Amino acid sequence: MGGKTIKVYGFPLNVTADGVKNFLEKHTGDGSVFALKVRHPRVIKTRSRAHAVVQFLTIKDAEIVYSQSQLQYFSYQGSYLKVEYLERDIVPRPRKQISVSEDAVLHLGCLISEETLGVLWSCEGVKVHFGSNMKKIHFLLTQGSQSYKLELSYESIWDIQLYCPRTQCSKFLVIQVCFCTL
Repeated sequence: MGGKTIKVYGFPLNVTADGVKNFLEKHTGDGSVFALKVRHPRVIKTRSRAHAVVQFLTIKDAEIVYSQSQLQYFSYQGSYLKVEYLERDIVPRPRKQISVSEDAVLHLGCLISEETLGVLWSCEGVKVHFGSNMKKIHFLLTQGSQSYKLELSYESIWDIQLYCPRTQCSKFLVIQVCFCTL
C-alpha cells in the first residue's frame, strides 16, 4: 500500500495537465485530484513518453488508479500507462478548508452606524472559503464573463462580527479590515 501521490507514466508528449486530470477523475470521481504535475523527458526521442505526478485527496483514490493499472489494460489515447507510488507528496501537508459558503452575497462598504451599512458595491453568487488553519479568507466571484478571487489575510482583519439588523431576517458577517501604510 502506498500514499496519496502516484507517478503515472506512458502519456503521449502532447498531454496536458487538464487532460490527465480529467482522465484520472473518470476513475476516481470529480474533484479527487488535489495537485498534479506533468513532466516531459529531458531528451526527446521518437518513443519518448511524458509522466504525471498526481496527488489525490485520499489514499483510496490513489489505490483505485494503482489497482486499475495492475488488473487491466490501462491506457490513455492508445498509450499503455504504468503507475507507481511515490514517497513524497507534491503539497506536503495540505490544508483542508474548514468551511465553504456557497451562493453568498458580498457587499463592500462601511458601517455608517450600528444599524446602517453603507454599500459601495455588491456581488451575488460568491463562494467563500475559510477555516481555522488557513491564513486567508478567499472570496471567489464572477462579474460578467470574468472570474475574480479576493483574498483577505488574517493579519489584515481588524474585527469580525455577526450583524443581525432588526429590520431584516437575514444575517451579515461584517469583516472590518485594517488599513495600514508601510
